[in-house]
Amino acid sequence: MDEALPLLEKAFPQTEFIVDVLETIGDRDLATPLTDASVPSDFFSRELDEAQIRGDADLVIHSAKDLPDPLPEGLILAAMLPARDTRDALVVREGADLSTGGVIGTSSPVREKAILELYPKAKCASIRGDIYRRLAQVDEGAYDAVIIAGCALQRIGLEDRITEWLDYETTPLQGRLAVTVRSDRTDLLLALREIDVRRSAGLVAMVGCPAPMPDCWEACP
Repeated sequence: MDEALPLLEKAFPQTEFIVDVLETIGDRDLATPLTDASVPSDFFSRELDEAQIRGDADLVIHSAKDLPDPLPEGLILAAMLPARDTRDALVVREGADLSTGGVIGTSSPVREKAILELYPKAKCASIRGDIYRRLAQVDEGAYDAVIIAGCALQRIGLEDRITEWLDYETTPLQGRLAVTVRSDRTDLLLALREIDVRRSAGLVAMVGCPAPMPDCWEACP
């Protein structure tokens, strides 16, 4: 929220914000692997969505990659905020050598495939919990390393725990926060346009050779 609040204050000057933190089913259920087919698309947003639909919250800040697609009826993605570092980071337990083997914590098939190409002698195991809990499981020896979104460590001031930045294509929208509102709140939608990075998204123009002219083929080889 510390990352989003200055931007919200820009969109809503002289507005006092009341911040409320809600747990979702994904926060409470730490046993089900995220790769399990039973995991719903709103695993990390259901309670937030329900609160917003009821009118208990005007704005909801999500990790953009955790948003369900499509959003529940009555909600709309009002703004995408600027992205932080989109790379994954590897945190390795002191003394562990992944080149000779070891257990790497991750619940993502994409991450598993990428990390095993770098460390083929290691193996991956599902890991759950917040950032602090995952790091604790590494420190306690349950895992030799863990893959974490680098921006998540940066946000809580633990960038110094990063052993290695991983150079592969990460999950779409990683590192970006999203703001949802009820679709009937046009006042909020209009104000949030000010901080929506989609407004400055680039456009691609296709330019071809003009209509046939005497020197066209020389101008456009």
